[in-house]
Amino acid sequence: MITVADLCPYWSWPPTGGGPLRVYNLNKRVAAQVQVLQFSVRPTFGHQQHGWSSWVGTRSHQLAQNYWEYQYFHPAILGTGYLLYKSGLHSDLFLSSMLRLLSPVALHEIIKSASIIQVEHPWLFDLARHLAHGRPIVYVAHNVEAALWGQLDEGAGGALGVFKQRTRELERAAVRDAHAVVAMSPQDAATLVQDYGASLQRLTIIPNGIDLQSRSPATAEKKAAARKRLGIDAKPVLLFTGSDHYPNKEALAHIQRWQAYLGSELGIQFIVVGTAGRGIQSTEHMRVVGFVDDISDYLAAADIALNPLTSGSGTSLKIGEYLACGLPTVTTLTGIRGLQLTPGEDVLLGEISEFPQLIKRL
Repeated sequence: MITVADLCPYWSWPPTGGGPLRVYNLNKRVAAQVQVLQFSVRPTFGHQQHGWSSWVGTRSHQLAQNYWEYQYFHPAILGTGYLLYKSGLHSDLFLSSMLRLLSPVALHEIIKSASIIQVEHPWLFDLARHLAHGRPIVYVAHNVEAALWGQLDEGAGGALGVFKQRTRELERAAVRDAHAVVAMSPQDAATLVQDYGASLQRLTIIPNGIDLQSRSPATAEKKAAARKRLGIDAKPVLLFTGSDHYPNKEALAHIQRWQAYLGSELGIQFIVVGTAGRGIQSTEHMRVVGFVDDISDYLAAADIALNPLTSGSGTSLKIGEYLACGLPTVTTLTGIRGLQLTPGEDVLLGEISEFPQLIKRL
């Protein structure tokens, strides 16, 4: 059987955000045809809730018949990532170098058995190239990282400029040297071609989707039960979900401006779920929940969903979850990038300045 060794910067089980959800679901599908051995380097914020001390080393989980995830953790990676994060840079910038230095046994065992090496994001591509020894490499571009980070201002000073250049170099090498490149949307594919000269013969677009066994519209009874469990009153709920990711933090800043006057004027409440709300206090009209293991009850309890993204790359998986749950959704054009949706039919589309009026309309 063909074996795919997938190098992923973060743990994907249990899924705690868009990236882990995408990796888990796509690899689960691939594992119906081939064996997938996924080496994942660090916990996400959701996994951190349960402590670090017993996680040093590698542990494995069988996620499907032919799908195993090997979850690795080392304090040096945590320390380096934290310093980069506090500097306003990407925590995985030096991940390839760190793993070459630490040289985990499980990583080498997985690579040894691999027919194909798959790399999620550009941060581990240099490591994959070092270990491949002629094996084909598939690069999965969850975003166009240089475009995403290029949208940031120079708040981190000269360090951010150096980081942007390094990101572009890593991404260019991945697109240039991979035997195949996977993009999330036609827009991302076009950018990879335009910015890096990606070969159309080696480029594939894999549309994103949602697991409809776990996401569906809530009945009136299920909505009432979810609201009772969450302690939500009868006021209409406007939901925003997102991880601690710059475009989500930017979107949340808009909601913070709207919540006071719209909450008072319309008798509505905003609920923010996910690590995007870390460090932000709840108000009379906005409940900031933070990270939760399962957002199902919040999706069931909501009446309207919001996606006021003004920056970013890749595709916004929250849109798929909102729509799968039957939620009327107000979004920007950025919020539905890469998705085949019809404004006015599938979603209400508007500029940020138009969101209050669209919310009133709903």
